Amino acid sequence: VEAVTGMGGLEYLRAKERVLNDATAALKVNENALVRRITELMARVKDLEAETAELAKAQAGREVEDLFKAAHLSPGPFSWVVRNLGNVDKKQFSNTTDSVTDAIRERNLETMVVVLAAEVNGKLLFSASAGKKAVGEHGIHCGELVKTGAQKAGGGGGGSPTRAQAGAKEVDKLDEALAAVASVLEGKAAQG
Repeated sequence: VEAVTGMGGLEYLRAKERVLNDATAALKVNENALVRRITELMARVKDLEAETAELAKAQAGREVEDLFKAAHLSPGPFSWVVRNLGNVDKKQFSNTTDSVTDAIRERNLETMVVVLAAEVNGKLLFSASAGKKAVGEHGIHCGELVKTGAQKAGGGGGGSPTRAQAGAKEVDKLDEALAAVASVLEGKAAQG
């Protein structure tokens, strides 16, 4: 049990009153409406977070469509694209890579290969997704693709033939890393 008495108790109450006054001033309400206003704002934040998540999914969907269009322009027996997403946050990178993988599977894009990279919080992330035909008939292995890119930039990683992720530290070597991955894909496409 803790107790505050005398001058300590008075100072304690004054500190609490300052917090209450600051909160009511910031939210522009009186004391009686403070809890209601906080509840309203929390509900609004929740709604905005849901809206933001929906917009992020929609943007990821548009990015996926752009990636697939670019992949269909690639020469060879399978469609492929290697793309730098730029400087993004981890959630955006995950949304895009998950959307690519889901779309390849759901649309039966069996000859599709997509390799993505981005700078995330001062580091590089790589992701690769491939359809089963690209893997089985053309020797694509996503784990090897991301490992090739990551090793060029001082990192490592891997995964399955159809999906993989890797990380690296040397952000300035991203272009070199993506060129190495593109070279591997060009070689596989040339082999048929």
